[in-house]
Amino acid sequence: MINLRKILLYKFSLIRIARYFTKINNKGLIDRLRQNIYTLNSNSNNLTPEWKNFKTTIREKILTNNPNKFLSWQVITETMFYANPKQLTFLKEHKDWQKINKVIKHKTWMFGFPKPYYYFPLTSANIINHTYSLYKLLSKFKKTINDFSVIFEFGGGYGNLCSLVYKFGYKGKYIILDIQEFSFLQEFYLNNILKNKKIEIGSISGNADISLIYDYHNIPDDIDLLIALWSLSETPINIRENIISRTEKCNCFFIGSQNKFSGIDNNDFFEKFSLKKKKLNWKKERISFNNSFYLYGY
Repeated sequence: MINLRKILLYKFSLIRIARYFTKINNKGLIDRLRQNIYTLNSNSNNLTPEWKNFKTTIREKILTNNPNKFLSWQVITETMFYANPKQLTFLKEHKDWQKINKVIKHKTWMFGFPKPYYYFPLTSANIINHTYSLYKLLSKFKKTINDFSVIFEFGGGYGNLCSLVYKFGYKGKYIILDIQEFSFLQEFYLNNILKNKKIEIGSISGNADISLIYDYHNIPDDIDLLIALWSLSETPINIRENIISRTEKCNCFFIGSQNKFSGIDNNDFFEKFSLKKKKLNWKKERISFNNSFYLYGY
């Protein structure tokens, strides 16, 4: 049955996005992004074949297309955009729905020119997806976001989860480790979305809110929470081990993974990983609607 209200809201959101786009004035940030990408070494030795192709495509897109529309690029929508109606139902039934509703509809959701989410056209699919993941994390750990002082995310996409964490009131430090192309894209996105946060790239200092790094040797030893949503599970084994070795003092892990990727059995890998950290309580939760699982360690 056609839902006329959703169709009208969807069309209304498309008009809002187009108007929002015309008001963006960020040529300096675009120039910085392109210059960073242009001068970047294109070494892809530590990536799976899937991510080598992805890295090449994203470089070409940034240099030849308008980055202000990057959330409409096929290379992004096919790999980083996902939402299921069950996620929206979970959020609407949560006791914090009033707050959630306000945050996910903030006008900055329109940056990047994303498609409105059909089932809730006043935001995007990926904002629903990451808000769902964030509240699954907090519900399982029985914590608030400010119970953590240093959050480390491995593989941060374009920075969406990071931006949401701060929109929900986080006051601590956030670190993202990623390949350089995405560190630069994250810098671009977050500088457009979180204009009151200090962002640094390539290193970690005490006076920045957000640190975007691309060398695992820079991971500090004082992180409270590790987040790896469909990232650690898409990384070669040797790189996974290097990342994990830097998180000995971390006592909260939130991992999202598909069952297999590039020939690697992730169920087997993460089972062995959890056995190495016996002091933590581990819970595995199957995600019925996308053949994946969450792994919580706390």
